[in-house]
Amino acid sequence: MYIINAEYSKAKEIYNNLMKLEDIRPENEQQICLGAGSFELYQKGSESSAISLFLKGVKIEYDSGERKQCKKKLEKWADKKLSYAPHDSRALGVRGLMYKMDGNKSKAIEYFEKALKIDHENEEYLSALSELRLSD
Repeated sequence: MYIINAEYSKAKEIYNNLMKLEDIRPENEQQICLGAGSFELYQKGSESSAISLFLKGVKIEYDSGERKQCKKKLEKWADKKLSYAPHDSRALGVRGLMYKMDGNKSKAIEYFEKALKIDHENEEYLSALSELRLSD
């Protein structure tokens, strides 16, 4: 309702309070991440915040419609970003994570390696790459 009335500060306050909740069901947390990420992307124009929220939602290991939607938004963002900025380490890392989630180990490794060539010391990419390589 607040978004419809363009009361963005109130909507942001509500999403911030929701993000602080503890002991909530995983699908509810994913729904909050999806809603807050969509708000950041479409109403606030904050791509970086939106991607962080979608990533948080997709990393919650619970199969839900909200998780699938977060994943679709991340795939769409990464593909679009890489079409005009092929050396964007964050987009490469997101793409690597999406391939990892899909079980495409070789593509996941390829994209995490590309991301690490740009962002050499990124712990998340290093960890994902090590995990993928050790899972042989």
